[in-house]
Amino acid sequence: YIKRNIKIGVMSSYTINNLEDPLLYYLYENGFKLDIKFGGYNQIIQELLDKNSWLYLFKPDMILIALTTRTFLPDLQLKMINNYEMAANELKLKLKSLMDAIESYSLSSKIIITNLDLPIYSPYGIQDIERDDGVIKLVHEFNQELINFAKVNTNVNVLDFDRLCSMIGKTNITDEKMHYLGKIELKDASILAKEFLKFVNASYGNLKKCIIVDLDNTLWGGVIGEDGVDGIKIGE
Repeated sequence: YIKRNIKIGVMSSYTINNLEDPLLYYLYENGFKLDIKFGGYNQIIQELLDKNSWLYLFKPDMILIALTTRTFLPDLQLKMINNYEMAANELKLKLKSLMDAIESYSLSSKIIITNLDLPIYSPYGIQDIERDDGVIKLVHEFNQELINFAKVNTNVNVLDFDRLCSMIGKTNITDEKMHYLGKIELKDASILAKEFLKFVNASYGNLKKCIIVDLDNTLWGGVIGEDGVDGIKIGE
């Protein structure tokens, strides 16, 4: 049958070109013919603001903005130790710049943005979760602000990247050698492709629906296991 054409732009704070093949496959399986383009490395804000960027020429139907804590907020833990307030303010400023850039984007593309993954390392160790100046608190606040932003911007949805990392295991999702060689954060990008597909299907109404009902005293009167076939009440 005829595939539905869809144009997707991918912007990220890390190298994510390995997303293309699994996304092509999963979208094709779900009835879409994909045209995909990738933005420059960590150029999200600049490309959203620039009316002459590839984004405005491409005019994507949907945009994926993929972030990770390690690349969007490099050296976060070190900055926190040196000056927590300065690190927190830098984070808020960067988030505000990102949100302002998204709001300035004038095309009608649906935007899916990932939240930040909670880092597995904190300079405060096991005490981090109890601290008001810990990594967990800082990243949680960022993610909550992102959710609040999506609630008031109907063209924006948040993809729970932290949950995906937890499902796979945060020590398994990245090949450290590839991170240091080329800032490739996802060893297997199919995990992100599958999750992004859910947003595509939801946006295009490409969903399967199922109604589940009980049988006894619902589709017929009586309990078939006790009354037998001849004992239940059933209409025409």
